[in-house]
Amino acid sequence: NPPPMPPEMMDAIGDTGPGPLVDAMGGGMEAFAGAMQGGGDIAAGGEAFMDFMHDACANGDVPGVSPEMFDGMADSFADVAGPAMMGMPADASPADMGEVFMDAATMMMPEGFDMPPEMADMFGGMADTFADCGCGPHDMGAEFGPPMPDGAVPGDPASFPEGDYGPPPGDMAGGPMG
Repeated sequence: NPPPMPPEMMDAIGDTGPGPLVDAMGGGMEAFAGAMQGGGDIAAGGEAFMDFMHDACANGDVPGVSPEMFDGMADSFADVAGPAMMGMPADASPADMGEVFMDAATMMMPEGFDMPPEMADMFGGMADTFADCGCGPHDMGAEFGPPMPDGAVPGDPASFPEGDYGPPPGDMAGGPMG
């Protein structure tokens, strides 16, 4: 049962078009990369990303989305994408990581919501940035959280407990998250 995408984020993706969110996320990923290239670790990169996104939301660059709303969405997204990243092979490609991000966001949307194609490009760019910074899927999965349950082995989704870590519904079951 993935958490639903907050309505304000759905508006920012659908009704007003994803451009402002995609642009802000691109700037956030540049901030992440800058922190990592400046000698920081993943946590420092994440802090730089969130600082950028907070400023972008507070400045109205992402219409209708406050910094607090972005925090809630980011936490929910991480709860969905984190375990999926931990289930991937350690050497998964950035393209596969981007698909996992897209699947996670899609799972959070109401049934029938058409995810704009710009979102796939955005998630692919995120995955490329992470890979360029030396952050693989297990690195990002551990950073996103939630903490993996006892007995779960990164890269072995069969070791994950049933229930909260079950395969996604419908046609996504054959994708990277499945």
